[in-house]
Amino acid sequence: MPNLLDISLLEKFPPPYAVAVSGGADSMALCLMLREITPELTALIVDHGLRPESTAEAQQVAQWLQALNIKTEILPIKNPKAIGSTAIQEKARDLRYELLTNWCNNNKIANLLLAHHADDQLETLLMRLARGSGIAGLAAMQEHSIRNNINLLRPLLGTSKVELVAYLNARGQKWVEDPSNQNPAYTRVRFRKIANEISKEGLTPQRLEKVTQQLGSAEDFIEQELAKWLNINVEFEGNQAKTSLSIWQNTHPELCWRAIRAITSRIAQQTPRAEKITSLTSALQGKELQKPRTLGGCIWTPKKDDKLLISKELELIKI
Repeated sequence: MPNLLDISLLEKFPPPYAVAVSGGADSMALCLMLREITPELTALIVDHGLRPESTAEAQQVAQWLQALNIKTEILPIKNPKAIGSTAIQEKARDLRYELLTNWCNNNKIANLLLAHHADDQLETLLMRLARGSGIAGLAAMQEHSIRNNINLLRPLLGTSKVELVAYLNARGQKWVEDPSNQNPAYTRVRFRKIANEISKEGLTPQRLEKVTQQLGSAEDFIEQELAKWLNINVEFEGNQAKTSLSIWQNTHPELCWRAIRAITSRIAQQTPRAEKITSLTSALQGKELQKPRTLGGCIWTPKKDDKLLISKELELIKI
């Protein structure tokens, strides 16, 4: 087997595995590589229904994999029309994740492998740069994340698209070409073209991997410090949290920003918009929070004696 998979990642998360297979070269290559490692493997093929031929493609991919003795499951999106006509790729991606992780939970498989590779990583970084993302966003995709209580594993982040195609060609394995991957109407397709040009100037996927690893390390450190800060300074009680006003003025703005996001997400199960978190950060650090303020389904209420109460909006009557 070629040295294309991050074996060290797989050693941390042993099989059984589910692997998301779209039928494209990336996921087909990943599935075949995993087959060489373990028989405890199920290929999950999402029939997105966004194109008339999607069902036939899903069945074709299943036949290819079943011929290799790989267990397969086709998961249809029941109402593809509900995706609408805007942000199609983003909505379809969220539906795919929901289908895939629900299947994993129902079948007691904790590890879902995804075929994101080094070229995808560069595209993601450029898109997030364009959106003005911070360190967390610029760390781009991580080799391990959790969604719906399932481990999402990306063992190909150090591997290029060219290497994956070569791997399939060497084995005579066919794959499906999705025409939407060439449609400039989609944001990622446009950034893919930009990424190709930037690679010619030296920002190759291999160099990018080092950058994202460093950013990821910085992100891990900040999140560890955040956990310590919350543990020391915030007291959670059901749908409320208590802290002091003055502690915010003596804390680094980045840590304040993340603490606000974390507290709000925990209490209201919502993630506020970045600019609103920034506004509240400035108010807390500048001693400008004089009256209750809402953010992401929470009310931040200054009290006497340097106290600050954060409550879910519907819980305000209980204060």
